[in-house]
Amino acid sequence: MLTPGPILGMRAAGMLSPDGTCRAFAEDANGTVAGEAVAALVLKRQSRAEADGDPIHGLILGSALNYDGKTNGITAPSRIAQRDLISGLYADCGIDRREIGHIVTHGTGTRLGDPVEINALCDAFRDSGAAPGQCALTSVKSNLGHSFAASGVVSLIALVQSLRHGTLPASLHCARESGYIRWQDSPFYVNRETRPWPLNHANRRVGAVSAFGMSGTNAHVVAASYEGPPAASA
Repeated sequence: MLTPGPILGMRAAGMLSPDGTCRAFAEDANGTVAGEAVAALVLKRQSRAEADGDPIHGLILGSALNYDGKTNGITAPSRIAQRDLISGLYADCGIDRREIGHIVTHGTGTRLGDPVEINALCDAFRDSGAAPGQCALTSVKSNLGHSFAASGVVSLIALVQSLRHGTLPASLHCARESGYIRWQDSPFYVNRETRPWPLNHANRRVGAVSAFGMSGTNAHVVAASYEGPPAASA
């Protein structure tokens, strides 16, 4: 935020929390909070990284982008486009949604955007066999604010740290969940307290990141913990 213009514009549009608190997923959510970040990732094929002896912090299983098309405006995202993106990625990459234990959401803390995002996830996970309370939801924006162009990378770094350390971090400022989200029809819950994240039945942790752009761009990335190179066959 190098000039006051963007802040003034977002405030005039009612996008910013007047009390400076990002309440992602909460019934009393009242807007997002601007933040700053500089973030970078180093990407390499797994086989090359193992051959080179590099430290590997996580594995990207798949990623996808799409666009909303026509909507009522930049503050009114498309639930259908988000659902189709997530469902298509999981199908194309052969990812079992029952393995997903943590999703770092876009989670801006707005009364409109959060329900659209989480209900799209509910749609994408319907009939997947995922158990109730299986998947923790968090939003980095409740900790650091909305870093805008950097926010997707910030969320992916947060997920990789969660995968590495086997820890589900707390998502803050959600005393009561939004009534506009269909929690009872989903495997999701807001992770309000830091807790261990054990390995799943496949002996790994799998999570995802959802991120969105104000122009109507939707992104989803699925990542897994790295549990070491495969054992050599006898």
